[in-house]
Amino acid sequence: MPSLGFTGVTFWSGGTAGALTASAACAVLAAERYDGTAVVCVSDPTRAARAGLTVTWDRPVAAVTTKPATVTSATTGTSLTLTFADLAPTKGATQKVVLRLG
Repeated sequence: MPSLGFTGVTFWSGGTAGALTASAACAVLAAERYDGTAVVCVSDPTRAARAGLTVTWDRPVAAVTTKPATVTSATTGTSLTLTFADLAPTKGATQKVVLRLG
């Protein structure tokens, strides 16, 4: 529920749901914390081999403080865009990104 600072979406294909956009099938969870940080968790439960995945959160983000090696690009500012390498080798494991909100 957005009023709780939590949004979770399962994308069956690329698309947009609320403030989250994904380029392909994946599960995304965005949770805002009271200390001005947030956690975005992304997984590919389909374990599909694809060139990569891009997830955008339409929320101002000042900085990415922690990210896994699977994140090949992280753009902050008026929104957050995360680009992931092929997630198939992660076997569906959650990729956790910690942010400082803008």
